[in-house]
Amino acid sequence: MPQILAHASFPEKADRTLSTPVQEIATIAIRKLYKHYGTTSALRGIDLEVQQGELFGLIGPDGAGKTTAFNILGGVMEATAGNALILDYLPEMPATTSGI
Repeated sequence: MPQILAHASFPEKADRTLSTPVQEIATIAIRKLYKHYGTTSALRGIDLEVQQGELFGLIGPDGAGKTTAFNILGGVMEATAGNALILDYLPEMPATTSGI
């Protein structure tokens, strides 16, 4: 038969902290991202960080590099320089198929 605890005690909310801090990993982290097409610069050292649960919008005029940034994040193209990470992983280029 299960025992019932008559005098259970729980720590106060302020005392329920972890002994080691948990490091937050950004959902999207872009650092010094560059993309060049020959002599044309599509991205010039952009920095962006989006934390878990945040909503963001990327707005700008035509030719500002919005699609290029998302193509790099999606692994569709490679950056010329810099880092783009999703949940601390590099986007992977999709496998190419031939004959289709």
